Amino acid sequence: MRLATRRFTFVGLGAATLAAAGAIALARPFSGDARATGGASTWKEVERLVSEQKLEEASQRAAKIREAARASGDEADEAKALIREVQLRTALHGYETSVRFLRDQPWPKALLPRTAVRLFYAPSLVTYARAYAWEIGQREKVASTGAVDLKAWTRDEIAAEAVRAYVEVFRDRETLGGAKVGALDEYLVPNSYPKGIRDTLRDATAYLFVALLADSTFWRPEQSNGVFALDRESLVAGDPPASRLVALEDPSVHPLLKLGAVLDDLEAWHAGKGEREAALEARLERVRRLHAALTDPSDRSLIRRDLARRLVAVPDVPWWAMGKAELAELVRADDRPGSLVKARALALEGAKAYPRSIGGERCRAIVGEIEQPEYRLASMAADGPGRRSIEVTHRNLGALHFRAYAVDLEERLSRARDYNLLPQGKELDALVARAAPAAAFQVDLPSTPDFRLHRTFVTPPALSRGFYVIVASPRADFSTGQNPLRATGLIVTDLVLHVRQADDGRIEARAVSGTTGQPAGGASVALWRYDWQTGHVRAATARSSAADGLVAFTAVPDEQGRSHFLFARRGDDVALDPSFIGFWNRPTPSETSSALVYTDRSIYRPLQKVLWKAVVFRGRSDLARWHVVPQTPVTLTLFDANGQAVETKTVSSNAYGSAAGEFAIPAGRALGAWSVRCATGGAASIRVEEYKRPTFETTLDVPKDALRLNRPATFRGGSRYYFGLPVTNGSVSWRVTREAEYPWWWWGWWGGARPAGAETVATGKASLAADGTFAVTFTPKADERAGKDVTYRYRLSADVTDEGGETRTAERSFRLGFVSVKARVERDKNFFLEGKRAGGNAELSRGGGAQGHV
Repeated sequence: MRLATRRFTFVGLGAATLAAAGAIALARPFSGDARATGGASTWKEVERLVSEQKLEEASQRAAKIREAARASGDEADEAKALIREVQLRTALHGYETSVRFLRDQPWPKALLPRTAVRLFYAPSLVTYARAYAWEIGQREKVASTGAVDLKAWTRDEIAAEAVRAYVEVFRDRETLGGAKVGALDEYLVPNSYPKGIRDTLRDATAYLFVALLADSTFWRPEQSNGVFALDRESLVAGDPPASRLVALEDPSVHPLLKLGAVLDDLEAWHAGKGEREAALEARLERVRRLHAALTDPSDRSLIRRDLARRLVAVPDVPWWAMGKAELAELVRADDRPGSLVKARALALEGAKAYPRSIGGERCRAIVGEIEQPEYRLASMAADGPGRRSIEVTHRNLGALHFRAYAVDLEERLSRARDYNLLPQGKELDALVARAAPAAAFQVDLPSTPDFRLHRTFVTPPALSRGFYVIVASPRADFSTGQNPLRATGLIVTDLVLHVRQADDGRIEARAVSGTTGQPAGGASVALWRYDWQTGHVRAATARSSAADGLVAFTAVPDEQGRSHFLFARRGDDVALDPSFIGFWNRPTPSETSSALVYTDRSIYRPLQKVLWKAVVFRGRSDLARWHVVPQTPVTLTLFDANGQAVETKTVSSNAYGSAAGEFAIPAGRALGAWSVRCATGGAASIRVEEYKRPTFETTLDVPKDALRLNRPATFRGGSRYYFGLPVTNGSVSWRVTREAEYPWWWWGWWGGARPAGAETVATGKASLAADGTFAVTFTPKADERAGKDVTYRYRLSADVTDEGGETRTAERSFRLGFVSVKARVERDKNFFLEGKRAGGNAELSRGGGAQGHV
């Protein structure tokens, strides 16, 4: 069992409705006897209404308490009522309206009540963003000089507002450092850390802020894709003087830099007060968050080394054991050989130094998990006698005991009542408890000093032919409880069935000898129908041919659409094919008609005409023979974007099977994707749009300077009206995406992970000059650790919007890599001549920079 300490959270009210709605709630019920000023409803009445699921009425009572508290100047009760009212509105699924209500209400001015509202406001925004994630993801930023309604906020704006709320609390950190968490116990659940660790409001607010910054769902795409470009060494080590310069409210600053700044400040504050354990906990939180965000092996190795170095300086404080536990977890997560041995040694050090501390208990739990015996069992479905038929995957286990229970497979099939044809669950327990094993044996397993899973193949003792349930147990008595039993089914046989579906819909099976591969004639093969309700039914029986071992089953009316399996017997040998195979009737090929439909263009405006032409043909696809159909009626229909028929016309095809006509597009219909469909089959897609001619164009020029990875690049562009003057008033928004390109051999030889596609790596805005030109400067970043075999295709897209709202886009693509030339040599022949030296493929890489082909 892994031990963990509880951290600061806002938790549910206890009412099922509120918990289901994801409402952020107070830590405990309100005290029932205190009355708000002015004789308003008591908190006890609110709690009663909540318990009765009368949330709307409870919200109204809380509003009365809030109004009375505000009138009397009781800011503590006002904050409490305001938060409670928002909780109840959120519980009624008013995620958006409750956040808007909280923003519009005046907030208390006293420090603690205002801090409580701020701490509640930020998670409320997060809850809203998650509840409406899809809809919010479709929004585009609204450019306005006035206030923008919450309903139009983008995910980035919501995240920025939540960060701003925490930043305001962060500015009061010096005052909050003198208050304990209990000062806001109505709103925060106190954690279970030892005294002196995470017990001040400064700690609570900092760790809640860090949790938001670490949530990558609120990162911008270029931030998620640009983690590798951060100074990881400085981020891991920390630098309090530099962190003070980090603009916490600036959305362009990477959240990990903000996270580091907040934890730098907290760690330095505790260290300055001589609170070494609290400072160490701030360091451990940095380790946890960065280890989750930095996934490259070299970055995680850097985190482990830094933590190990820091623990050397604090072995005299009990929280050092928690640091050892954290380091052991990090080492255990490493896939390199020997990592579990090192993790166990680290955890043992922590458990030995401070056995009664929380960290010591966690260290012991880690040691127990690493040393925990574990095994899995698998076997061949069918195999010959004396073969290595059983596979054991195991660790920390010296030996396994086996029992083989003989089961009459045919009798088992007749009484099975589910789709699993082999014993399992309680049936397996009963088999072990009551039946006598046909064989029992023990296998000594090789030691696993690295504490990782290893595979060992087991050869069962000589077993007579038939079906066996092989049960394994770490203990010789096969007792249950703390002794996990594993089981697998094995058919010891020389009979093998090859089953296939014939072209005519029949089920065919070939019985062969597993030893020689020769046909096994005379085998009795039974076709069973799956039926989990009344039991599986034998539908038919046949004998395999002596010449080729074949047997075939033809469907009868009752077997159509049902699933079947096959069971065969030949002397003492049995075979089972449990695959869900069925009968199907291949339709008789017949002639079909269709048409090729063409239109005069692809885009139309309302009230314009669609000129169409259709070529009608008929034939059989199985023969690939088609011919046009002359002098026949052809019906075509125009469908709008909603799939509704607009107009239908019937004309006659000419001697060449073609027909032509026109449709008029009416006004008032939905714009979008329309279609012209022929009744015999075939269609043409068109679009109906309202559009106007563009008034200006936007271009991006080829950069004058050579482009290089991880170096600033500048692209210049311009916008000019078609009548000749430049576009001087407007805005420019640009976006850069990156897509990795790997050599063809990368996947098979190196086993690399396939790229996720184009990633956004930079965004920004630019301004238009008096001559209509603009400049876009960014750094085409790429991780050098990916190697020289990877190249990157970048795409810059610039959108220019003039003062009339018209937008024109220009794009430019370029390819960069860590080498300047890549060459590939291939032979033009795929065979070699005797006595002559064979050539091959080769790839050459030289230099560094932009790439071309030789």
